[in-house]
Amino acid sequence: MIQLDLSYLETISGGDQAFIKEMLTMFLSSTFPEIEELREYAAKGEWDKLGTTAHKMKAPLQMLGAPIVSELVLELELMGKSKQHTNTAVQKVETLAGYILELETDIRKVIEA
Repeated sequence: MIQLDLSYLETISGGDQAFIKEMLTMFLSSTFPEIEELREYAAKGEWDKLGTTAHKMKAPLQMLGAPIVSELVLELELMGKSKQHTNTAVQKVETLAGYILELETDIRKVIEA
């Protein structure tokens, strides 16, 4: 199970819960469309676009304090940029999507608190 760790957001916000909720809301609104883009790019073999989209997702994912998720998006970014080991791209995107769905429940609890 993926664990949400908001210590980074707590630090940069000085504990401002409104800011944290706003950042998490923005994360959810942007991440699901980006996952769909990753699915499309992996399926079509559009590696440059895959790498660019994964790169955009990297910083927001890092703020959630889930290293396994951050590492996976970095793998996708490098895969897209290098165009190597792309045979696992579709599977990695689906794994990432599953991780995001796991985190979504915890994120929504924080937003609604």
